[in-house]
Amino acid sequence: EVIHTTTLIVGPGPLHGTDQIDVTGLTTLSNATIRGTGVLNAYGGMRIDTTPFFTEIYERTMNVWGTTEVFGTGNLYFFDGAVVNVQPGSLWDMQTDSDLNQHGGAIGVFNNYGTFRKSGGSGETKATVQFHNSGTVEVQTGTVRLTGGSSTGEFSVDAGKTLTVQGHDFLTSSDIHGAGTVNLGSSQVRGTYN
Repeated sequence: EVIHTTTLIVGPGPLHGTDQIDVTGLTTLSNATIRGTGVLNAYGGMRIDTTPFFTEIYERTMNVWGTTEVFGTGNLYFFDGAVVNVQPGSLWDMQTDSDLNQHGGAIGVFNNYGTFRKSGGSGETKATVQFHNSGTVEVQTGTVRLTGGSSTGEFSVDAGKTLTVQGHDFLTSSDIHGAGTVNLGSSQVRGTYN
């Protein structure tokens, strides 16, 4: 079954189920737990508040369009193969030092087809899920650390900011540029590095 709604607010607390949920307006997750195998399509963008602890995604695939703002003092946790797909032309904006953490079960996946931007927090945002980038990653503040996944897209690192990667595969069409610092660790770079 497909559930249609104009807005969706979850949390504090859980959302369960196997139905597909299509949200035409804003989706708000606030210290939420998202469970179930159904797909969540957030056509109107998202606001994810991790305060005071976390927001969790279990099993579910979340497809996001528009602008997603992530803020708060906690982290976003992935369990049991959860997947987030940032659609082309969309923005995932990390306005904090929150992490995208693998926390249990099958490894989670974050697919960026749009723009993933760290715009807030002077510390580190770390992704321990499989982070795949075919769009653009913009490091505007602090540090972005990736510990797996692959890229065919672009990375832009502003002056005084840092991109640190470990075990990430930069494929031939990938492009890393900017005046910031890039630490490649054991990653393989087959694309362009300026």
